[in-house]
Amino acid sequence: KATVLIFNNFWEEPLEQVANLPAKQLVWGFPQAGGGFDKKGVLNGTILGSITIGTFGTELSERAVAVMELFKSADIKSNVNKDFRSYLFGHFVMNAALHIEILKAGSSMLESFQSTNHWKNVRANGKELLPLLNARNVDRKKSPDLKMFSLSPWLMSFGMRLVVRFIPPLRQILTGHSNQEETNSYARDVMDMAERMKINLPRYEANKEFIVK
Repeated sequence: KATVLIFNNFWEEPLEQVANLPAKQLVWGFPQAGGGFDKKGVLNGTILGSITIGTFGTELSERAVAVMELFKSADIKSNVNKDFRSYLFGHFVMNAALHIEILKAGSSMLESFQSTNHWKNVRANGKELLPLLNARNVDRKKSPDLKMFSLSPWLMSFGMRLVVRFIPPLRQILTGHSNQEETNSYARDVMDMAERMKINLPRYEANKEFIVK
């Protein structure tokens, strides 16, 4: 009878992935957080002050409202997105655009994040992935993360320099996100989907040497 909070990203169809779970007990959400496990198995990361609660075109259930109240009691506010499929797929594409550059940067990741060239590549990667979202009938306006691809690379690099210097929680997200298998999986998954849908991703194909199968 418990409420089950699904609190993670998806690239395959989310409702299909939970088909064997009791739908009326599920609440969908996404944390504003980041980080990763180090070689000793210690989780280094940051939890920020908000989350997103999502539905698939429906109103919030009583269980969803109860979850929001629970987070509110911990001083974590909730935003609501009623096209959560678009939100999840857009966030996945944002990560895929970032992570191929992280793979290329290797140990100099933090330095790379502060360069204009890095963000030029991220924006180009993201724009190459937008046809995938279009082909999957994603409403890009319902995924705020995609706005990153319209920002100036100079502005992004300047912002990252400020983050690294003055905002320790966000710097921890950047330095703690160290799971190479997860980083690889984003690139592999968008390439696999593009192959299934017969969409060309020349930038990803050109960087296959950095992607561990």
